Amino acid sequence: MIAITGSTGFIGNHLCNSLPFPHKRLVRQPISTIPSQQQFIGNLNNPVDINNFVQQADVLIHLAWVNNPWTSDEDIFSDISHNLLSSLTLFEAYAQANPQGHIIFASSGGNMYQKSSLVSHQESDPPHPWSSYSINKLAVENYLALFCRKYGIRGTVLRISNPYGALLPSTRTNGLIGVIFSKLIDNSTLNIIDSLYSIRDYIHLDDLSHAFHLIIKNPPEKALVQVFNVGSGQGTSLKEVLDTIEAISKRKINVNLLNDSCKPTFSVLSPKLISQTLNWHPKIELKEGLEKMWASIHSALALF
Repeated sequence: MIAITGSTGFIGNHLCNSLPFPHKRLVRQPISTIPSQQQFIGNLNNPVDINNFVQQADVLIHLAWVNNPWTSDEDIFSDISHNLLSSLTLFEAYAQANPQGHIIFASSGGNMYQKSSLVSHQESDPPHPWSSYSINKLAVENYLALFCRKYGIRGTVLRISNPYGALLPSTRTNGLIGVIFSKLIDNSTLNIIDSLYSIRDYIHLDDLSHAFHLIIKNPPEKALVQVFNVGSGQGTSLKEVLDTIEAISKRKINVNLLNDSCKPTFSVLSPKLISQTLNWHPKIELKEGLEKMWASIHSALALF
């Protein structure tokens, strides 16, 4: 049995819909679109709920996180309470209940490394968290390693680049590609605080889900934690993303640059280690992934 937090997020929803394994999802209230036998009603801030949720779980996938790099600094103590402390409570409860178990933690790749280098980042590169969000992600990574040593469980950290593949609310401040498509449909303005020439690494949700599947099947040895970058290994500028979406959709995106003087930054992950270890390779190139998204969106729009 696999226990999953954060299953209602766009990564979690896509992953759960693709899982070929029995699983249960921690949700705050019943959700009509999810089979009832897959739902566990509870809250990560409730130790009793956590203890009950983790029982008899071979694998714990921890995706839940309540903020993003752009909002985490607004209330640092809340960030610590709702993300760091709840994660540690969850991990310790799981480790005590499942000494043979395996925790998979969704960390940050796009916000974990130095953005000034033009070389793709490897897992051995020194971490350089720049917000409360990535500072706490790194702290959870380190505590996971501690719990693995202390309790003998197994741990895997996935440093994920910039996932895409699902339409997202236009009000979100992260999940760029999903937001761009929503702005395009609404014909509303996309506010950009970054440079148009900043380069990022985008990974399709199908490829990301496949990485999770392989990791579930191939846990590390007891008491060890493995860290993998999960990205395409290819860098694309924001301008290239916008131009490609406009070409595919044949629509113009309304853009408002909030900081014209912003210097371009670079963040690309090397997937070499996970490729060598698990024979995982991203299969969906960005243009293909954007075409798939627009085809799906266009088909849905045609129904109305």
